[in-house]
Amino acid sequence: MSFGKWMVAMVALTALVCTGCDDRGARSPEPSKVESKMTPKDSSSEDVSTETSVPASPQSAGPQGQVTDTLWVMESRGTRQCEGGGLTVEQSRGKLVDSGIQVVESRCGVRTDRMYPQVCGGATGDILLHRIPTGMLDAALELGFDPVGNVSYQFSSCAPKPGTGSGRSEI
Repeated sequence: MSFGKWMVAMVALTALVCTGCDDRGARSPEPSKVESKMTPKDSSSEDVSTETSVPASPQSAGPQGQVTDTLWVMESRGTRQCEGGGLTVEQSRGKLVDSGIQVVESRCGVRTDRMYPQVCGGATGDILLHRIPTGMLDAALELGFDPVGNVSYQFSSCAPKPGTGSGRSEI
């Protein structure tokens, strides 16, 4: 076999191998699988990895008229280290509801994309999260809420954390 024929055979073999390659990674997963992978985890679970928010899905109504075109918005809970305080999830939810914004779900969370120095009076990463219809985002923004977007966070308990009381000593 001459060198020219050998090169043509190698090029043909390479082309055959490459065209047989499948671009599986380029396919988009089914939406139901995306939601399960991107839903934030409870901090009570053993896996401490952080996840981002669930992306908005196309507008549709689910069973019994449930709104499925939703997104998460957040606001700082306003708690201070060693002092506690801040908003409750019910107070934050009330701001939205009082302004006519439908709230599908409300949860407490903590940001995991920032570090907070440990100092009494310093900010915490505690946030309040609400799932609202996508069409009501502008109204929520006017109230001071932010879309979760690419913010990393974990759901957490809404109960006050130990050591974050009123700051008064019980002695």
